[in-house]
Amino acid sequence: MATVAEAPPMGHNNPPEATPLERAKETISLLDVEASAWFDGEPIKNQRQADDVARLLDAARKARQQFDADRKAEKKPHDDAAKAVDAAWKPVITDADRIIEIAKAAQTPWLIKLDEEKRAKEEAARREAEEKAAAARKLAQEADGSLAAAKARDAAIEEARLAELAATRAAHEKATAKGAGMARAVSLRTIWRSEVQDRRALLNHIAKTAPDDLTAFVEDWAAKAVRGGARTIPGVRVYEERCAA
Repeated sequence: MATVAEAPPMGHNNPPEATPLERAKETISLLDVEASAWFDGEPIKNQRQADDVARLLDAARKARQQFDADRKAEKKPHDDAAKAVDAAWKPVITDADRIIEIAKAAQTPWLIKLDEEKRAKEEAARREAEEKAAAARKLAQEADGSLAAAKARDAAIEEARLAELAATRAAHEKATAKGAGMARAVSLRTIWRSEVQDRRALLNHIAKTAPDDLTAFVEDWAAKAVRGGARTIPGVRVYEERCAA
């Protein structure tokens, strides 16, 4: 005997509630249709049209505010989770950075000492290479054609070659510290820094060599000053411009 299937619950065919983003897309679609009808290139011709456009502007502003509020609400849990992760990791990362900083500070004097010794060794090797090269040239010039002179000359040339190789190796050596298992040795790094001592001279130099950079800076500075209320600035034309707000 066949059984009668249970009736589905009420509301089973109701669509799920729209998400804020889906509602926003619907709202902006309607506003876009209305805006397309209004903004066809023709100017506003009467007060009624101005009032209608003002109403559209107000609707777009309110929609924009709602969109942003919904976006922030949807994003907030993710932001809070990210902040919580950052906060949890910050203490150990800060401790690691502190150890790195102190270790580098402790290594620097030793590496500078090694580098100075390396430079002295390099200079001595270079002098020796130059002396041996000069000796080889002298023997070549003074050779009298005898076998003994030829042997002395060739030996001097070989010594000069080996001395040059030693000088080259010394020039490529670096002051480093590397423990077992380290992927990269600790070495000295040269950092160039600057201290402005003559602003006028620097500005003149920038004006000659990079005028566009100076123009961008002064224009940005002037714009900020005018937004802050300045109305008279030497070398700047401050003017009024009106626009719908």
